[in-house]
Amino acid sequence: MKANHLLLTLSASFFLFTGCRDKTVWIEDSPFITVTSPTQNQAMEDNDSIRVEALIQPKSAPIVSYHIVMMGEEKEVILNYKTICDCKDKSTVAIDTAFTYDIKKTSNVLLHVSAELEDRTHIRDETRFKLVDTKK
Repeated sequence: MKANHLLLTLSASFFLFTGCRDKTVWIEDSPFITVTSPTQNQAMEDNDSIRVEALIQPKSAPIVSYHIVMMGEEKEVILNYKTICDCKDKSTVAIDTAFTYDIKKTSNVLLHVSAELEDRTHIRDETRFKLVDTKK
């Protein structure tokens, strides 16, 4: 009897705890993020500046932070850039940043631009492009 009562109490506590917790929602390939540079499947030389330009325009809640991650073919992180912003009064956040990255061979690269919204929704867009080694 005590075991059943304890089990019932633990089960109720678990459901109460998990039911009250805010849930994080991920939206992949979000229509609220538009990456204008680099473009999908664009080939860029590794001696050029890689310019990342994007617009984040969520409809549901203000942006808390945004994150830019670039990964190579082996899933190695080339760039990891997170910005926490106070964007509550902005309907659009424009990202415009540039960097250089020297590679040893021509590689396919994956760019993730993501944002966390005030309502704990995470939106993300991804772009694939190619970095071409110029020192063959």
